Amino acid sequence: MKIDLNGSTPDPIITPRGNNSDATSASQVNAGGEDTATLSFDRTNTGALTSQAMSSPDVRQDKVDALRQAISTGQYKVEPEQIAGAMLQESPKL
Repeated sequence: MKIDLNGSTPDPIITPRGNNSDATSASQVNAGGEDTATLSFDRTNTGALTSQAMSSPDVRQDKVDALRQAISTGQYKVEPEQIAGAMLQESPKL
């Protein structure tokens, strides 16, 4: 699959709908056997999301405080099976 992030390819992305004529025309357009996708970026939207992310705090203090309180009162329970399962999922396949 070829992905062009610069949007320099004029080819549209064609998605087959319900009937066979659409599927036939889509397969004829992409008869080369290579899938392509063109991504475009909305700079206004990207800038707004970046600004929002940069203005949010690095640490969610309310979550930290709640965990501290649960640990200090003995209400935070650690399940060894869950920890072991998560460790196995995160480890590379052998």
